[in-house]
Amino acid sequence: MIPEAAEKTENVLVSVLIITRNREARLQQCIDSILANSYKNIEIIVLDNGEGASRQEIARYLATVDKRRKIKHIETSPMGFARLRQQAASHAEGEIMMSIDDDCIAAGDAISRIADRFATDDSIGIVGGNIKNFGFQGNSQNKGRGRITANGLYRLIEDPSQADVFGSANMSIRKKAFDEAGGYDPFFEGGLEESDLTLSIRSLGYRVVYDEMVRIDHYHTAVKHRVANRNMDTLRLYLFFKHRLPRGPSAWAAFCRDELGILSNQVKDIRAQYLRRKRAPDEPSPAAKAGPAKNRYLDLFIKALAAGSKLALPRLSIPYLIWKATNATRSRRGKQSRT
Repeated sequence: MIPEAAEKTENVLVSVLIITRNREARLQQCIDSILANSYKNIEIIVLDNGEGASRQEIARYLATVDKRRKIKHIETSPMGFARLRQQAASHAEGEIMMSIDDDCIAAGDAISRIADRFATDDSIGIVGGNIKNFGFQGNSQNKGRGRITANGLYRLIEDPSQADVFGSANMSIRKKAFDEAGGYDPFFEGGLEESDLTLSIRSLGYRVVYDEMVRIDHYHTAVKHRVANRNMDTLRLYLFFKHRLPRGPSAWAAFCRDELGILSNQVKDIRAQYLRRKRAPDEPSPAAKAGPAKNRYLDLFIKALAAGSKLALPRLSIPYLIWKATNATRSRRGKQSRT
């Protein structure tokens, strides 16, 4: 249920959530930019799932920060994205949660702009900001903004004003809406957790808006968070069934048509990857160097089997995913009715 009135005040506490893993130098720059913001009523929650040396370096840095600034350094083991984000959110005391990645730098007025935007409209549940990506190639230059298309397929888009989902690098959430939606679904261990949360919050009647004045710079780094490797098609289909389960023969026919199209494109991508990896005309392949032809055929068979399993298993799991998604939806609605 949407709150009757938003609290229009500059004194609203904003919880800044940062998940980090072995990026201590980048993290320091990120926190420095948060501390330098014009908006001062903040708390910073650093959820650290990194290794020992990195944690020690982060702890040493935080010890140098002004003790009057509220910073929580929470150490945890590596786990899926949704669980990490939920754990960080569980420590938030603010009415607004600002999510920012550890390899980002916030503009000096970013938090003030976020607080002002939420205060202007009590129906806003999520504010997505203006993110500029540096060092990313190809379509990854559009990271942090996308649309959910056929059968839950997530596509990055160039124009952020046309996005319906924003990434954790620059996404702020009204805590009340977050709690009503049930938070992050732990099933999304390797991605799409922001998409699921956005759809859940929007289903409650809250709005998701874009504010170009909430500016974040995002810098590419080689070190990545370690997450469980659940098949992305499994996550996508679960997302689709949870929020857009087909009703009736025509809807199911459209689902099957779209899924065949997605499968066809995936097969084409696998074939293109194989062709790119083929050896140059005058260069013997690694398999040729390794041994007789039967070994090469075995290697090709194993690769084909692995690719086929990656494509087939999510589709074979559709009955389970429908059951799982239906139960998750019922559980969320049950929690809402009790609040």
